[in-house]
Amino acid sequence: MNHQSVAYWRSALALWRRLALAQLRQQPLRLWLSLLTVAIGVALCTTVWLISSSALLEFSRAGSRLAGDAELSIRGSAAGFAETLYAELARDPAVVRDTLTRGIALATRIAEATLRETRAAMNMGYGLD
Repeated sequence: MNHQSVAYWRSALALWRRLALAQLRQQPLRLWLSLLTVAIGVALCTTVWLISSSALLEFSRAGSRLAGDAELSIRGSAAGFAETLYAELARDPAVVRDTLTRGIALATRIAEATLRETRAAMNMGYGLD
């Protein structure tokens, strides 16, 4: 930027300040209402975003709880793989043992969570008299 453009922008800024301060002195309530309106708008946008992201997260969690996780995932190349692979994997003792182990661990976690929820519900009922 050359010296003339800097001087131009400084004078434009000084003029804008003079006009803005004059407007502020004449109508101070308008400034405060404008600032309040902008603050409320930002708060509403943030609230909508938070509610939307929370709802999407809960929806995906509910879907995962209902559908559950796959016990075994088989991924082939783009050409695919033979259907007989399913039968071979079903007969493989290592796959069966691993699947059973994960199933027992999941059942144990569900039972522990249910027990904790039951205890918490029972504790909520005491001490109300």
